[in-house]
Amino acid sequence: MGALCVIRTGWVDVRFGQAEVRATDGSTALVQVRQYEGEELALGSTGLLYAYEEDQGFFWVTPFDPGLDPAPPEPGR
Repeated sequence: MGALCVIRTGWVDVRFGQAEVRATDGSTALVQVRQYEGEELALGSTGLLYAYEEDQGFFWVTPFDPGLDPAPPEPGR
């Protein structure tokens, strides 16, 4: 959980959506995502995966604003 993704479908709702997730080794995977009502996620939007529904095989996603991401810690701190 906590991975960033890029939405690859025209929209995401409680029944439909896909996103691309990039692993630390550079590989990518297309995963099923779902979203409760709220800020719209559309093609190219950045999302944050926060929960996985194992029995249904999808991740819950919420919009993510990269501008709100705190700066990475400085080396040695």
